[in-house]
Amino acid sequence: MRPGPRDPPPVQRGKALALASDTQCVTSCSDPPPGGPAPSRPGAGAVRAWLFNAVLLGGAVALFTVGIRHLSAPVEIPFLPWWLLGALFCLTEAVPLHVAVRHEAHKFNLSDLPLLLAAAVLPGPGVALAVVTGALGGLIADRRKPPLHAVANLTSMLFYNAFAVVAYRLVLGPGAPTSGRGWLAAAAGTAALMVISNLTVTLGIALESGRWSPVVEPATGVGLVVAAVMSTTLALLVLDLADGHPPALVLLGLLAGLLLAACRVATQAWRRNTKLEILYQIVGERAADTESLGASLLTRVRDLLGCAVAEVVLYRGGAGGPLRLRIAHDNLLHADAPDAAELERTLAGQVAASGRSLVAGQPGGEADGRAHVAGQDRRHAIAVPLRGEGGVIGIVAAAERRSLQRFDAADVELLETVAAHAAAVLDNSILVDRLRYEAASREYDATHDALTGLANRGLLRSQLDSALAQALPRAAPVSVLLIDLDRFKRINDTWGHHVGDAVLQEMATRLRAAVPTGSTVGRLGGDEFAVVLPAGGDRWITEAVAADVRLILAEPVTVEGNDFTCGASVGVALSPDDGVDSPALLRRADEAMYADKSAGVRAA
Repeated sequence: MRPGPRDPPPVQRGKALALASDTQCVTSCSDPPPGGPAPSRPGAGAVRAWLFNAVLLGGAVALFTVGIRHLSAPVEIPFLPWWLLGALFCLTEAVPLHVAVRHEAHKFNLSDLPLLLAAAVLPGPGVALAVVTGALGGLIADRRKPPLHAVANLTSMLFYNAFAVVAYRLVLGPGAPTSGRGWLAAAAGTAALMVISNLTVTLGIALESGRWSPVVEPATGVGLVVAAVMSTTLALLVLDLADGHPPALVLLGLLAGLLLAACRVATQAWRRNTKLEILYQIVGERAADTESLGASLLTRVRDLLGCAVAEVVLYRGGAGGPLRLRIAHDNLLHADAPDAAELERTLAGQVAASGRSLVAGQPGGEADGRAHVAGQDRRHAIAVPLRGEGGVIGIVAAAERRSLQRFDAADVELLETVAAHAAAVLDNSILVDRLRYEAASREYDATHDALTGLANRGLLRSQLDSALAQALPRAAPVSVLLIDLDRFKRINDTWGHHVGDAVLQEMATRLRAAVPTGSTVGRLGGDEFAVVLPAGGDRWITEAVAADVRLILAEPVTVEGNDFTCGASVGVALSPDDGVDSPALLRRADEAMYADKSAGVRAA
C-alpha cells in the first residue's frame, strides 16, 4: 500500500492549468519562509533530485537483476499472466480508493494487490514485466507533470515494488503462498512497500526543496494501514480461490467492485453532508465582530478540506485596511494587517488581482504564480475570492492537506460555495465595522489636532476637568504646564509654513516623550501647547518636568537639511494653590508662562 504519486515540491516558476471556467492552477514559488531556513536554489535542488532518481533506478535494476530475475513461480496459475497483472497495476493507479478517516476524505491506491499476486504466481521475468508495465501506466497517468516529477514517480515505483517483491520472496522461501508462511510473507511485502514508498517520496521532496517535510499525517497513516490490510487480504483470497475454486473469483471481483463503489458513494455523501452542515453553521453565524467571523470560517475550512493551514484576508475599506487571519500547525489564531506590497506576493494577493480562484501546485498552464499562504510557501494550496455586493471583499485560502490528495476542481467548487455563503455574512460585518470606524474617526478628528495628533483645546479642557474631579476626594494636586515656543514665528515667516509645520510636529513628538506616562499633551493653537500631568505630583515634581521640557525643546530641529532652534517658555500651575477649576489653572499657567518668557528675554 502506498500513498500515491510524489507531490512536487515548490518550484521557482511554472505554468497554470485551468480547472474550471473561472479557476486557474498555479505553481508555487520558493521564497524563503519567514523565520525558517531558506530553501536551496532551484537548480541545486533539481540536480540533487535527478541524482536521487538515478540512485533509485540503479537500485531497482540491481534488485531485478540479482534478486528477482532468477526466481521461479511459487505456484502456477495460467489465467493470471503477467500482462493481465500489469493491466491490473495500471487500473489500480487510475482508480484510487476513497476512504473517510476522522471526518476527512483520503485517497489511496491498491497497487499492492497486483504486486502480491505477481510475486506469488509469476517467475522472476514475469514479475519484472508486470511491475514495469504498472510503472509505465503510472507514468502515463503523470503525463501532465513536469519531467522531473514524472521520472521521480517512475523510478520510485520501480524501486519500492522491487524491494517489496524481494522481501516477500525472502520470507516465503519454499512455502506456499496460501500457507501460514505465505500470509506472513504477504504482510512483510506490504509493510516493506509502505515503509520504502513513503521514505523515498519524503526523501525525494526534501532533496529537491531543501526542506524536510514528512508527507504522511497520522490520519493518512491510519488510512494507509486500512487500505493495505484490505488489499493484502484480497490478494490472499484471490490466491486461495484461484488454487481451489477459480469460478468463485468472479464473485470476489464483483464484491470488490461493489466495495470500491460503496467507498466512493460514502465519501461523496460525507462531503455533501459536511458541506451542508458547514454552510448551515456559516449562515447562522452571529459573531460579535469581523475577526471572530473570520476565525470561525478558518476553522470550518480546515475541517471541510482536511488542511493544516488556512488563511482569510478581508478588505475592510476605510475600516483600518486589510485584515489577515491565519491558523497553521500550531492551531493558534494569528492576526495582522499586511500592507499592499506584502499581499502582492501571496496567493491571496493573486486571487485579489485576478478575481479568480487559484489552485497552486498544478503544472501545465499558461500563467506564473506563487503559493505563499499563511507566512510560508506551500507545495499545494487553494484560494478563492469572497464576493460581496460591491465586489471582492476578501480571500479564503487553505494549504498543507493532511491527506496526500491534491486540490482539484471539486475542491474549488466546494470552497467557492462555502465562500459565497460566508461572504454574505462577512459583508454585513465589514459594513458595520466600517460604520464604527467612520464614527470613531469623526470623533477623533473632533477632539484632536489635525497637524500633530495631540489633543485639541476641547479635549484637553475635558481631561483637566476630569482630573480635577477625580483628585478632589483625595485632595491630590493636579498640575498643568502651558508651553509657548520661542522664535517659532520667525522660522515660520522666513522659511514657510511647510517648515513651520514640520517643526511643530517634531516638538509634539518631543513633548510626548518628555512628560510622564498618563499625561495628556495638547495643542491649544499656533505654537502653544499644554500638558495635564497625572494627579498626585507636587510642585517640585512639576517644576522638574517643566525643566525637562525646556531642555528637550531647546535642542535643534533639522528640516530639509537645515537646523532650527526654538526653545520654549513654560508656565506651571497646581491645584488647589493656583486654582480649583480649569479656567483658573489655565489662566495662572498662562501668567506663569509669560513670566518665564520675560525672565529669559526670549523672542517670540
